Amino acid sequence: MKVAIIGAGVIGNRLARVFTSAKIEINWICDVDKERAERLVAEYGGKATDKLDDVLVDGDVGIVYVGVPPKFHKEIVLKALESGKHVICEKPIALSAKDGEEMALAAKRSGKQTAINLPFRFTTGVRRMKELLSEGFIGDIRRLELRFRFPQWPRSWQNVEWLKSKEQGGALREVGTHYFFLLGELEEFIGKPTRLIATNEYTGGQGCERSSVGLIEFDSGLTCTLDLLTGTADEEENTLRITGDKQILSFRRWYILEDKDGNVLCDTRESSEGQMVREFMRFSPENSLVTFEQATQAQRIMESIHNSDGNWVEIRMSE
Repeated sequence: MKVAIIGAGVIGNRLARVFTSAKIEINWICDVDKERAERLVAEYGGKATDKLDDVLVDGDVGIVYVGVPPKFHKEIVLKALESGKHVICEKPIALSAKDGEEMALAAKRSGKQTAINLPFRFTTGVRRMKELLSEGFIGDIRRLELRFRFPQWPRSWQNVEWLKSKEQGGALREVGTHYFFLLGELEEFIGKPTRLIATNEYTGGQGCERSSVGLIEFDSGLTCTLDLLTGTADEEENTLRITGDKQILSFRRWYILEDKDGNVLCDTRESSEGQMVREFMRFSPENSLVTFEQATQAQRIMESIHNSDGNWVEIRMSE
């Protein structure tokens, strides 16, 4: 089964490499900038186009990977499903949770296999964290903390205009989404988020957030603090810290798990996206892929942070 890549930017390039490593043939690379698509074709093969319909009418294409900015996810995903393709979509799922809900319903009706590229599901450090929590390594959980620092936003390797916008960019969407999804992965230990309060500072005009401070409450009675800053003298940091009455687990830099003394409990760095693609290609109903519904739950947390404006906001999770 051949794949078509929609979006020839940084993430499209990365997934082209992943598909090639998994020996999945790339039939099309589609981008509004056809020259950019042609550069990717020169490296990975296939055909270049700037027209989505070229991809959708091609019977040889069984899988469509959507790697464009979030505001275009829903339209492309719905068209791909309607044309009978299986779909892998980038995170965040879409521009809004409402769009995510529509996409989840369309996926269910289509009967096609779908997945969101939220690779923490396949990350060794996350699996090890859950094992240690199951074993009672940290004792009773007392608090969770999310801390993000970015000396520069967007980061130098992904400096595109849409990542600077309040509409669809910002560190909460681009990075925070992974960690809001991770809170869902830990539901059996921490419960479901019920409400939150946050204050945000934005860059001028329609720019994205430069600061976010908040508190998320769970139905278990636990709380998770949120502390995000961009444009600071700090080194880049992405950390989930879970404090118990016996020990502490800190998951940082996407793959490193440490205890309270800084002892490394796991630092396996593998291609989680590669594992996701291999799992997708099994086409088994008993899979561990991230569903559209699960990605929409992470979107609801992110939206609630943006909507809070210093007031408590109820988080409407799935039924």
